[in-house]
Amino acid sequence: MKIYFLGVRGSVPVSGSSKQTYGGATSCIYLELSDRVGFIIDAGTGIMNLKDLVDTNVFLLLTHQHWDHIQGFPHFSGIYDKDKKIRIYSKGYRDTWPILSQMDGIAWPIHYQSLASEITTHDLSDFQEDFVSTHQCHGLVVKFVKLNHPGGAYGFKISYQGNTVAFIFDHEIDHTQLNEKKDEWLDLLDDCDIVVHDLQYQRKRDHACVGWGHPFIDDMCQFFSGYQGSELVVFGHHPIADDAELDFNQAQLQQSVHPDCHVSVAKDKTYYDVNRKIWGDV
Repeated sequence: MKIYFLGVRGSVPVSGSSKQTYGGATSCIYLELSDRVGFIIDAGTGIMNLKDLVDTNVFLLLTHQHWDHIQGFPHFSGIYDKDKKIRIYSKGYRDTWPILSQMDGIAWPIHYQSLASEITTHDLSDFQEDFVSTHQCHGLVVKFVKLNHPGGAYGFKISYQGNTVAFIFDHEIDHTQLNEKKDEWLDLLDDCDIVVHDLQYQRKRDHACVGWGHPFIDDMCQFFSGYQGSELVVFGHHPIADDAELDFNQAQLQQSVHPDCHVSVAKDKTYYDVNRKIWGDV
């Protein structure tokens, strides 16, 4: 199992010399279960880095459909390929799916109904059965967890062939509820080989953003105090955050977790090999 970090930034894509280390493409991860068998999580601008990782059957899971999680979809080469069958999974949407309606012929010059690929939309609850029946990945278990985010969002806990990973973004850790919620959430995350968790705000700079659906670094340190997982990766970086701030976040969290837990900052165009516990470049 490998996790490809194709876009790691929150809100809007960014660039600049002070943000070169971790990159600026917005939310997109590709989870490879085995050779050329995997699925995409979110369709931010990082989806443009997907290249040839996917085969004919494309499975796209959306944590939610806020702009930074869908804005790369019109640039995804697969939707213009007549041989691709693209299945999109989300929750809470019926007639109007923002990932498609953004391509209305006005805000985007090509209407989604005229795309060459075959695109269908489905509820998240259908994903596991659909994916297993297509790829015969028996033993795959996908759990969906509702997160604390305006408009709703879902995290994913995924187990396959002895590996368990969790993707928790976008999710605000409310400091007023930490004592109440901490044990419940740590029970969810403790048996994971790797946890990828949202971290966007600094208390001094972003004090007006309480209730916007992202955690503050001090709340993250308190929540993960003594956490004994193997690998904790922070994701969804603030568009203002430069490399120095992200290095600071990593150091603060590393001091908070158990010494056996390793804290990393997600970088564009890198992957984590869950079985071998090593990082590499795409």
